[in-house]
Amino acid sequence: MKIKLENKTIEVNKLPLGKYAELLKALDELPKKISSLDGLENEEILTKLPIIIADSLPEFIKIICIASPLTEDEVNSISLDEAVDVVLGIIKVNNYQGIFDKIKNLTAQKSVKVETK
Repeated sequence: MKIKLENKTIEVNKLPLGKYAELLKALDELPKKISSLDGLENEEILTKLPIIIADSLPEFIKIICIASPLTEDEVNSISLDEAVDVVLGIIKVNNYQGIFDKIKNLTAQKSVKVETK
């Protein structure tokens, strides 16, 4: 997915499994505010991003650097609206909502006890 920034256009691609694991570890370092995103649609996540960014800037920059082709210096120089565009591109391309739903369904299936006679 191509994302137009003020000074250039970047392409955000699906993350390979190793990078995905690195991203999940970085997400784990975010304050508990990130837990408020569970179960929200992409559009709802957008409304919470500015507060998460403000409260967790170093972690947020690290996440963008892992999941996009931008360097730390480049992330520091983009505007808030560009940062939101990049994050939304990352979410969309990597189908985080679909993955979250699959994991949630798998967890629910494992918690259901089957009685046998």
